[in-house]
Amino acid sequence: MDPAALQTYGQNQYRAKNYEQALDAFSQALQLGKTNDVGILDNRAATYCKLGNLAAGLRDGRRMVEGDKMDARGYLRIAQILQMMDKRSTALDLYQHALRALPLNNPDRGKIELLAAKLDKRLNGPPLTDPFTMLPLELVSIILEGLDLRTLLKIQLVSKLWANLSKSFPKLWEHLDLSIARRPVSPFHVQAFLRKTRSNIKRATLASLAPQFAGKITTGLSRCQSLAHLDMRLSTDIASSFLPINKMSRLTTLVTEGLWMTLPQLSDILVGCPLLEHVDVKIYAIKGTASEMFPSGLLNLRSLSLCISRTSPYGSIPRIPALSTPLRLSFLTFLQDGSVSSKIPNLEELYLESHPEQTWHGAVDLSSLRSLRRFELRAVNFPTYPELPASMEHISFSRCKLDPWPGVPVGILNPAPNLKSLTLNLFSGATEGILEPLLFEPPLALSILDLERCWGLWIDDLKYHITSGHFNSVTELSIGGKGDITDKLTPFIIDNMPNLKVIDVSETNITGFTVQSLVDTDKLNIENIIAHNLSFPFSRDVVKYAKKRGVQVLASNTPSGSRRPTTRLGR
Repeated sequence: MDPAALQTYGQNQYRAKNYEQALDAFSQALQLGKTNDVGILDNRAATYCKLGNLAAGLRDGRRMVEGDKMDARGYLRIAQILQMMDKRSTALDLYQHALRALPLNNPDRGKIELLAAKLDKRLNGPPLTDPFTMLPLELVSIILEGLDLRTLLKIQLVSKLWANLSKSFPKLWEHLDLSIARRPVSPFHVQAFLRKTRSNIKRATLASLAPQFAGKITTGLSRCQSLAHLDMRLSTDIASSFLPINKMSRLTTLVTEGLWMTLPQLSDILVGCPLLEHVDVKIYAIKGTASEMFPSGLLNLRSLSLCISRTSPYGSIPRIPALSTPLRLSFLTFLQDGSVSSKIPNLEELYLESHPEQTWHGAVDLSSLRSLRRFELRAVNFPTYPELPASMEHISFSRCKLDPWPGVPVGILNPAPNLKSLTLNLFSGATEGILEPLLFEPPLALSILDLERCWGLWIDDLKYHITSGHFNSVTELSIGGKGDITDKLTPFIIDNMPNLKVIDVSETNITGFTVQSLVDTDKLNIENIIAHNLSFPFSRDVVKYAKKRGVQVLASNTPSGSRRPTTRLGR
């Protein structure tokens, strides 16, 4: 019989799954002649595989390659059998050998390349791709900015690409940020960062520093000539006397949190850093302080924030004996003796907070500060109202007490035509006597008014100011903590405060009627109603009703049991 006819017969038997008959036909064809031996060997190798004789099929595959090394069928058959024998690595090597042996114009090269790629992916996984080469530069910048100092330095060692990529974002190297460090930062990493940037950083946020390293790290920063912003979030275990802040002559902003200093130390800093514009520090009073210690001629100072303690927070420095009466803030007498304009002539913002509560004896005259826009006192008692310039935009007395001397008038707050916010939170001096002169000529810019826990202001006083148009421009109003506030005030608010967006009536006697009235009226466009701890809590239905009308109601004592959020009012 003709070998070609036997091959055809064997292929038909193979399709009919008569593998024994197909094997006999292919074997006889090979014995009769050499016509298309590669094709017949390929058919018989496939038949051997169906019968489970992989070794015999592998021998036929090798005979195919020996017969014609330029025929891709031999390589394909051997590789298939090797994979069936769980020898995938050997099969991949064979594919790669075949691609080297076969000519470029071989029609089966594409098939081999595809099979080799699939097998390689199966063995080694998908090809690794550098994520930084795929992400937009904006996302890469956000990712790198979120790294702590130690990690940022480590990625420099991953590859040249990563090192060069990180260097292409100058913002990364302008800010030494230790605030996100998970453990104390060593001087080694800070020094490495400074070397990398050649000490050209512009901003430093110090946190997570061990006390024994704080001085060394701060000394290194003092050599950075371009450092303009220093934010020190250090613990009270670190004494400011060991930190050479006064050597940072290019500073424009200094913020300390947890780090306390004496007034002489602050004075040294102000003298050594003449470019300072914003200072937010904590100082403690010790014997020997005087107004002369506060330097003059601070022309660049725009914002000054002082938190004042009567005793030292450091155990190594003797504490002042406990005082039976509040400590006088005598070291700030430059705010009282008329020298304020020569010391800080261009000041725009002044914040004073005492810890604990302290008394400021004598009158305070700030009227010569023509640029002053914001003045805030917290936990400070005073006998008379301070003299403020007409340029005021923000006034805040929080947890303060008006403590007048016998026979001494308390004075008034002068009208401020540009006033934008007024906070009299828990202020005993908040009475009709303070609002009447201040709002006699209603400031059209007044948008935030916080009268929380001002028990000296009665509901009739509020009705008077509301109906007089003094609150027409107010967008955020807080009248919480006043037991005399009831639903009777609501119609006056609706009819006379057209710009109101946010109202806080927490801890008052209002009911759900006020909420529904504020939501339903067409005269207002209320966005938020804050009503915590009411004497008469309203139901969940009131909250749902307001939400459907586009108004958010924050009320921690409703049946929903929601957590009390922070109000938007105030600084």
